[in-house]
This record gives sequence, structure tokens and C-alpha cells, in this order.
Amino acid sequence: MLDRSSLAALVAVVALALPNAPRVWAGPGDPAPAVKPAPGTPKAEADPLAAAYAVADSVDTALEKAVEAVRPCSVTVWNSKRRPGGDASAPAYDRNSGGSGVFVTWKGKGPFIISNEHVVQGADRLEVAMLDGTVREVRVKDRVQAYDIALLEFVGAPPKGVKLAKLGKSEQLKEGQWVFATGNPFFLGGDGAAVATLGVISGLNRTLKGSFTYANAIQHDTEVNPGNSGGPLWNLSGELVGINGMISSRPSEQSVGPSNTGASFAIPFHLIAGYFDALLSDKISASAGILGLDVGDAKGKDGKPIGASVKGVRNDSPVTRKGGKGPAPSAGDVVTRLWLGTSSLSLKSYDVFCGADLTNALAFYPAGSKVRVRYQRGGKDYTWEGELGGGAG
Repeated sequence: MLDRSSLAALVAVVALALPNAPRVWAGPGDPAPAVKPAPGTPKAEADPLAAAYAVADSVDTALEKAVEAVRPCSVTVWNSKRRPGGDASAPAYDRNSGGSGVFVTWKGKGPFIISNEHVVQGADRLEVAMLDGTVREVRVKDRVQAYDIALLEFVGAPPKGVKLAKLGKSEQLKEGQWVFATGNPFFLGGDGAAVATLGVISGLNRTLKGSFTYANAIQHDTEVNPGNSGGPLWNLSGELVGINGMISSRPSEQSVGPSNTGASFAIPFHLIAGYFDALLSDKISASAGILGLDVGDAKGKDGKPIGASVKGVRNDSPVTRKGGKGPAPSAGDVVTRLWLGTSSLSLKSYDVFCGADLTNALAFYPAGSKVRVRYQRGGKDYTWEGELGGGAG
């Protein structure tokens, strides 16, 4: 975290950038001229440095309280593999890798742990280490593999007194807002005592693809490194707003692994919330809704974005199945609008200006959601209606 002097300097810089802040310029090498405060100005305002220190102290205190409040909610997640040649009746395990997670409850059910799918993949045994050093076995209850989301539950009765995360409204985040992360970077929090790092939100609604899709992702410059994956991102009120999972990294150094470049990405909690009912259901498996269109960016003659160009239609696309209404989109078409919802009577409209817009809109809706697609073909508008398919893509 920033120390008091650094915070004071930052506050002073921000204060000078405010519209009503007095600006007094000096030539190179000249001492800054004195500014006389207006009569009746409070002492703190009369002394800008004192005011900056006062604000810095209040921010520092708020951070300390927020970190203290949320650390019990944050856990280390250990991914273990069965040791070859061990006793089948009492197998031994080796910790293969690790990450982070956070305690949550949903509609009175829980406690559960949210983490990343890539943290728990391939495990023969999963454990969580809590702030008091207690280690308990957990298992995957369900996952949304496409979006790197895993929900874990305790094996056996959950421990008593688990501190649950307070859920925040990630859809209300603003660029420049302070956030902080807790987790297990480089296994420094492996005993369950989470490490805290501080930063600001750099961007919103990022779209990144790879082994997993990060849609509507929160970009921030909080230090997040290997081991932080699956761990929480908090606002300064100590509310859970995201799950960290991806970084822009430098090449690996020796055995340490890749390190952060200042660009970290978190899954916003309001995206995860859209899957919670399915994640908790014992009757259905949570599954990302798919449209099965490979898309790019379409631009008009003036170079401005006009939609998502359809590059191809995958074999698992619901537009190729019977039951849809209207002509199905195909390669060469340009998608300009989506309507999505749980029923045909509650569809929400999304403008589509590029491929990322389509990806970001679809990410909120599980398999079986209703969908209506408007697209252009040969200068004419067409509409197709149906249901999103399900799967990992």
C-alpha cells in the first residue's frame, strides 16, 4: 500500500487538478510564491500540505479498516495431485498448484467459495486455507468453464463462524476508483493470511480471449500475480466487486513464473451473479449461453464501427437447429443488435457496434436464454429468434 507521504503527495496533485484549486506559477528555479488564504479560511485549508496529510491519514485509516474486515473472507486454494504408487485406501497428495478464493453466500445458502476454473482444474484434491490457519477439504459444486468461474463447497459440514463477503455492485464501478485485492501471490499467503495490494480501475468492459473468455472484465493496476487467481477484488467499502483471474505478464524468471505488468483483469461480480442460481441447482449444470458465431469488427465506408461481422457459424450454433424463427445469420452478415432474456417477454436490448459488444452481451446469459438477433445482409435488415445453446464455448 501507499505510505502516508506518498498518499499526501497524491492528494496534493489531485487537489491541484481540481477546477477550483488556485494555480500559482513560478519560473524555472523560482521559489513558489506564497498564497495568502482568504479571511476566515480554516487552518487545514490555509495549509495545503496539512490538508493533504489529513486526507491521506483518512484514506490510510479507511484502507486499514477495509483490509482488516475482508481478510477473513479471503482464502488460499490448494490444488493437489495424488502421489503415484501410494496406498489406495489412504492416498497421499502433493500440492500441485494454488490460487485464491472468497467466501460467499447466495439467497441464504452457503457458505461457498468462488474461485477460478483454471485454479481448480485437474485436481485430485482441493483444500482451502483460512485466516486462522485451518485447512479444509472442498470440492467443485459447479463451474462456468467458458468464463473461468468455479464454485466450491466444503466436504462435510462447513466450519462455523465463516466470514462472508459483502457483495458490491460491480456494474456501478467507475474508472479511476480505488480498489484492492487480497489473495495468495507467489504463495506468500499460503497459510491463509491473505496478502493485500492496492490500485485503481483502469478500464471497464474489457474483452479478452484465450483458454477462457473474460467478458465485461474490470481492468485495474492492483498488483495481481500468480497465486492471486480466483481471489477477490474489493472496493474501499470492503465490498466484493470482482474475481481476479488474468494479468498481462512479463516473461517468467527462473522458477517464479510470469509477473504483472500493471494490467490486471477481474471478472465482475454482477456477471457471476447471473449464473448463481444455476451454479447452486442440483437439477441443472451451469452452462454459458452460446450463439456459436465467430465474429469480427465491421466498419462502414467512413471507417466507423457498424456491427459485428460474422466470419463463420460453428457446428454447435443454435442458429443451425430447428425451432428458430426467421432466416438464420451466416458468414458475411453483420449483427447490429441483440435482445436477450430469460423469457420472450423480458428481453433486454444491446447495441452491437463490434465483436466485443456481442461477446460482452452474451456473457450475462446462461444456456437456454431467449435471444433475438438483428443483422444486415445485402443492405437489408433480418431477424432471427431462438434460444442460446450451452457448452464451454
